[in-house]
Parts: sequence; C-alpha cells; structure tokens
Amino acid sequence: MKMRSIILAVSVLFAFSCSKNDPVIQTPAFLNARADGVVKDCNVVRVTLTAGILQVNAQTSAGDVTFVLTVNGYTSGQIGTFNIGQGNFNTALYREGTTSYSAGTSAGTGRIQITNASSTQIDGTFEFTGVSTGGTSKVISEGRFTAYF
Repeated sequence: MKMRSIILAVSVLFAFSCSKNDPVIQTPAFLNARADGVVKDCNVVRVTLTAGILQVNAQTSAGDVTFVLTVNGYTSGQIGTFNIGQGNFNTALYREGTTSYSAGTSAGTGRIQITNASSTQIDGTFEFTGVSTGGTSKVISEGRFTAYF
C-alpha cells in the first residue's frame, strides 16, 4: 500500500512538472556546406523576408566565409524547391576572402530547398555551382541551414 502511494505521488509530480507554458528551446542557428569538398561552418546566420524576397545570410565568426541565399517570390510558410539559374531570379553566393562565386540569372546553377517554415523558424538545404568574375567555378554541396526570424 505504501509503495502504491509513493508511485501515485511521483506520477502526479511528473504530470504537473511539465506545462504548456514551459519555454521552447531553440537550437542555435547555423549554415554549413562543402565548398569543393571542404566543410564550411557558419554560426552567424540571419534570415529576412521582405516584399516576397527571402534572404538567408550566413558567415563564420571570423567573417572570412559568407553565404547569401535569395529566393524571389517567396510566401511566408512556403515549403518547396527553388531553382537557381537562367530563367528565374533566385540566387546564391559564396565568398571566401575576397573572391565571390555566384549562381543566378547569368551564370551558375543550383537549388534551394525549404524543408520547414514557420513564423519563427526556417530550415532548408541547398547546392549550387558558383562562378567568379574571373570565370573559375566552385561547387557548393551538402548545404543545410536553420535560421530564426
């Protein structure tokens, strides 16, 4: 009988210890990808959605690597794949040091995929081949991100 009372008391304690008012714990924002096979981790990530333009900006804490992903015609909460290249206005940029590699309407190809979108968080993947002004290219693969509005 005493054991039943203890089990009942512990069960009631657990039932009331978690409430709907407990704060939601967010994982840190991040963006990482491989640039010609070398992993690049960015921990300074910002996302904006203004006038149908979704932009994810990320850089390393040292500021030596930058990514900018842009989806035009984006609607809040939209999930899907957005192609980069001729015929659309979605773009991607990778900058390391002073050299930038971009994909967009005039050069390069790729895709940005939004896999989860809410009013506070957005998650996705991306890959693209960017081209520098000198004509060299850089393959960005296995990109993924989580960012908060």
